Amino acid sequence: MSFRDLSLQVLLLAGLCFQALAEGKPAQLFTEQERAWIAANPVVNIALDPDWRPLEYIEDGVYKGLSAEYLNVISRVSGLQFSWKEGMDWTMAKAAILDGSADLLPASSQQMASPQMRERIAYSKPYFVGSTLIVTRASTPVMFDPRQLEGQKVAVKAGGAYERNLRWRYPKIQLVAVKGPQEALARVASGELYAAVDVDAVFIPIMQHRYFDTLHVAGSIADLPAVVTIGVRIDQPLLVSIINKSLDSLTARQTDQMMAQWVDANSYGPPALSELLDYYLRELLVLVLFLIIFAYLLYRAHQAQRQARRSERDKAMLLAVMSHEIRTPMNAILSSVELLGRARLQPENAELARVAVTSANTLLELLDGVLDFSKLEAEHMQLKCRPANIGALIGEAISISELRAQEKNLPLKMDLHWDAPLWLSVDALRLRQVLINLLCNAIKFTETGEVRLVAEFHCAGEDSGQGTLQLSIIDTGIGVSRRDQQRLFQAFTQADESITRKFGGTGLGLIICRRLLSLMGGTITLHSVSGQGTTFEVRLPALLAQAQESPEPQPDAAIPLALDSGLATLPGLKVLVVEDHPENQFVIKRQLLSMGHESVPALTGQAGLDTFAGERFDVVLLDCNLPDIDGYAVARGMRMLEAEGRVHTPIIGISAMVGVEHSEACFDAGIDGLLIKPLRVDQLREIINLWCGVCTPIETDTTPFQGFDGDLQSAFFNTCRLDLEQLLGCAESLDWPQVAHRAHRIAGAAMMLEQQHVVTAARSLEELTNQPLDIEAIDRAIAHLQQALHDQ
Repeated sequence: MSFRDLSLQVLLLAGLCFQALAEGKPAQLFTEQERAWIAANPVVNIALDPDWRPLEYIEDGVYKGLSAEYLNVISRVSGLQFSWKEGMDWTMAKAAILDGSADLLPASSQQMASPQMRERIAYSKPYFVGSTLIVTRASTPVMFDPRQLEGQKVAVKAGGAYERNLRWRYPKIQLVAVKGPQEALARVASGELYAAVDVDAVFIPIMQHRYFDTLHVAGSIADLPAVVTIGVRIDQPLLVSIINKSLDSLTARQTDQMMAQWVDANSYGPPALSELLDYYLRELLVLVLFLIIFAYLLYRAHQAQRQARRSERDKAMLLAVMSHEIRTPMNAILSSVELLGRARLQPENAELARVAVTSANTLLELLDGVLDFSKLEAEHMQLKCRPANIGALIGEAISISELRAQEKNLPLKMDLHWDAPLWLSVDALRLRQVLINLLCNAIKFTETGEVRLVAEFHCAGEDSGQGTLQLSIIDTGIGVSRRDQQRLFQAFTQADESITRKFGGTGLGLIICRRLLSLMGGTITLHSVSGQGTTFEVRLPALLAQAQESPEPQPDAAIPLALDSGLATLPGLKVLVVEDHPENQFVIKRQLLSMGHESVPALTGQAGLDTFAGERFDVVLLDCNLPDIDGYAVARGMRMLEAEGRVHTPIIGISAMVGVEHSEACFDAGIDGLLIKPLRVDQLREIINLWCGVCTPIETDTTPFQGFDGDLQSAFFNTCRLDLEQLLGCAESLDWPQVAHRAHRIAGAAMMLEQQHVVTAARSLEELTNQPLDIEAIDRAIAHLQQALHDQ
């Protein structure tokens, strides 16, 4: 029921109540005899027409319509209740009143009733009077006389008063009996029938709702009005009197409200599709066109979103591959230059070596920053919160940054404003990364004074396990003007170009810090005055955690910068180097030799396991990306051998791969420490000193570094010759993944010696193996690679 219908019923009920109160006693409407009849017959059986909307009809098992509303009023005034049987039609209703099984017809007409009905039924006062309409299509002429319908097919309700009267009065009209008014109008609209006849209250709402501008009123039958009354069995005169008195008690407002509810505002349900097409074809075509355009745009947006996601994945893959591909040759380049710098060189050459090392370090810092920034941009970085000792974490960040401060003679101080050890649930790796970035940034831009880290923790409540960790990094450096502060947290941006030229950097450090803190739910703010220093304030919400007996190892904390001075000076360690690139084997061997250590090479994971099982080593340097068995599996295999009673041997992972997942996989496999390629002599020395308990002299091998180019070229040609032989064998056996692997190895080795035509040939072959198979093209690419190698 609509809100309007409900409102009308409420107003109607209120009016009846007001009338009853005004009269004092409703019972005074009826005589004592009538009241006795009501008491003796509280329920009256009715027979009705289930499809004569809006006068009376059945909808969802409920009796509705104008006639039903009048019966409700009679019931409220007299106290009578009305009962009806389901499954009746109008013919059955007339039969029920004639055979006495029903007492009352709610909607009947005396002047249109048959003589038999008039003899058996008494009629109440009329409560509705309507016109009898003739409805036709728009092109039909106006009709002032029903005789104009003679010879035409006209729809009337089956068994109704109109059928009987028209058949008797106008026998030449071809009447077609239908079930109800909706069927009648539908058949006229389709052109099957010429016209339809019924009362205006029935036809007009349907025409306006479903046949606007299709069906029209062609005329009316003036001498056949629809005077609707309540028909009662002739043997129930008291019931007729009770009904008339109940109708007389109504006011004009109440009857208007009932007409408005059931005639003017009656709903005929949703229109059929054919009706919509008839009335709203143009609008529907516009709507369909709009939906097609919208669906196309939505599809294009979806495709663009998929393409963007694919581009993000491709970018992440490209960055990961580039990280590995850059770091692998950089290992040989930077390590070789470091070794070259330790040889006896002319001052001019020594300065060139120093510049090369500094530039390579800058390149690696840029690479690390871009990788972190790309992960944050693609939202691929995930936090892993675990209990962490915040004091120890801050101490590690201070230790890692201390060497840079010492180089500039800057005091690096730490103030912790808590007494007992503070354990919080945080992502220790990412928090430490933020602190190191901010500390290194402060040290870089401070020439005199000091750099200080102040840490505080504020509990949210006495019994609350939540709080805020506040970290302030304060320096006395060059400061930042208010204008330039707005630009500092933008990617690849520094305060001005002069700072970039003087101090270097990528402009990514602060934006990475902000993104990481935002990911952790924290904030970072900047307070600075130009020429007076800068304060970065970090606020991070965190939960208190239980102290851990043995904190988890931090993935990047394998290289301490402050070592115990009490370590023994005991060079001459035996080191197993598991590395599949002969060039890197050559460089690592020279690095270890410069420290006085012996290296034993193993070019595959299985060779490394076999060598480890047969000999005793002081430390293992293990590449994590091996051709046969990955480094994680090799480390687990070594730990299984130790479980059989062997002494624990430190394993140091060496890889061009970076990231938390790689670090965790290493530590899960039993790897003790990590070094990221390119390996540097200082880092290699310090991590060996840490895990082997020795202090290696800084300069053990002072022999000038000669013959490097010839040895490296020899290793290159030997490696490429072996890889090419294996590649040809794999091609004969159609093992394309191994062909791609060998081509990749040749390209990587050729890149180190800048043999660009070999790189191009190898890369072309590798790409062909990753595409739909084209054996002829692969054969040509192999021949091209052979020729390129032969020309060297």
